[in-house]
Amino acid sequence: MTDRELERKLAQAITRAAPDDLEAILSRCGAQNGSVMEMKELKSNGNIIDVEVTEVKSKKKLRPWLAAACAALVLLGAGGGGLVYHQSYAVASVVSLDVNPSIELKVNRGERVISCTALNTEAAAVLFDMDGGADLKGTKLDVAVNAIVGALVREGYMDSISSAILISVEDKDQARAQRLQAELVASVDGVLKTQAPGTSVLSQVLDANTPASEYMTFDSGLSAGKAALVYKVMEMNGTLALNSTDTFDKLAALSVEELNDLLKAGE
Repeated sequence: MTDRELERKLAQAITRAAPDDLEAILSRCGAQNGSVMEMKELKSNGNIIDVEVTEVKSKKKLRPWLAAACAALVLLGAGGGGLVYHQSYAVASVVSLDVNPSIELKVNRGERVISCTALNTEAAAVLFDMDGGADLKGTKLDVAVNAIVGALVREGYMDSISSAILISVEDKDQARAQRLQAELVASVDGVLKTQAPGTSVLSQVLDANTPASEYMTFDSGLSAGKAALVYKVMEMNGTLALNSTDTFDKLAALSVEELNDLLKAGE
């Protein structure tokens, strides 16, 4: 491939993928310094008596194809960093665990915990020995969930013969949400069989546009998962009426165990 062909192909690629900021990009590549030998003839009465040679520093311009290649390398480096950042810190899934304590985990595409939040005072007590959930940041999702379930058992939330825990997964990728749901249910069920064998494990995959979301406020202290369960109880009992907000608030105060009992009674 000739220099002209390479220059044309790289210029087309940069035009499609890069901002028009060549000066800033080239500054990061560094200046290309060279030297020029300047010769001056010294004459006297028209005759050359000596030659003075002076070295003059100058900046050598990058050939166009080399400038384009340098720009491409800078852009590739920046793009790779942005991709790593996105995969590490962008929220892919939201998992909530509800008993009466409500705890929310935000997870990246690598299924590692970005944040763990206590949504009510009971949850704050459960996460106290984990620095409020900060100790779980960066851990694998299943490890974090098992640690929380173990803490719930130690705090006595699984002592009742009809105890229940609700696992909810919200994700735009429904296939991934269903896979996570199945994996978490199997993992939690395995822990509870030895530590709290009477506990029921409920689970659901959430739609971000669930009707229950209209009842929630930013500081409600209620997870999206529990809100969806409350809405399901209301829907089953035909209580979706003009005073539904009051009914929702009363049901939201119940534990998952109590809501599960209502569902069983309705069935």
